[in-house]
Amino acid sequence: EGVSAKLSNWDVVSPGEADLILLLDQSGSMWDKIPTVAAHISSVAEKLENAGVKVQICGFTTAGWKGGRARKAWEAAGKPAYPGRLCDRLHVIYSDFETSTTPELFDPLLTSPCMFENLDGEALEWAATKLKKRASDQRGIIILSDGAPVDDSTLTENGLGFLWRHVQEVIGQLESDPTLRLGAIGIDHRVETLYQNAIDVSDRAQIGEAILNLVTQRFGWGV
Repeated sequence: EGVSAKLSNWDVVSPGEADLILLLDQSGSMWDKIPTVAAHISSVAEKLENAGVKVQICGFTTAGWKGGRARKAWEAAGKPAYPGRLCDRLHVIYSDFETSTTPELFDPLLTSPCMFENLDGEALEWAATKLKKRASDQRGIIILSDGAPVDDSTLTENGLGFLWRHVQEVIGQLESDPTLRLGAIGIDHRVETLYQNAIDVSDRAQIGEAILNLVTQRFGWGV
């Protein structure tokens, strides 16, 4: 009801003028949250699309534990010091900009989930690269996550602050980019100190309302 009420007061954005990527953390700690989170994302995405915003829903994690092929290649090269990223990244597109969002699009996530470690910085870079190829007037990314970036294979060889520094750098670059808007929703996790446009939620039923708040109030789209 809260989502519907907010949307009813929203001036409609013309189709094709706004593109939004909803970027979902698929780390292992999200396991029990995913069904509820996916349901709220699906619902609000449909409402946004009906209002003229083109939405792409994506997930991000690693392809497995312990680094995968990236770590094996590093070991084969003689294990040079401070090698940088040592894991195989996985980005999943559940609904594309030209596809209407329906609950069924989340079936692969709910039935055969790939949920390992989270790589926020790389996921944000990947999403931004996709958006920059779009011809829309307004572009936005909203990342939904329940924790700081963690990849044990990478952190073991590069130091515990490696991923944290990287995601801070990426956020700074994107927030200073006048061609897009960046927002974050922390699910049982504080993100308001990291992102300029951020909302922390403890009740997962607030996720849809939080997304609309970011789009309409923080991004300034349509209100």
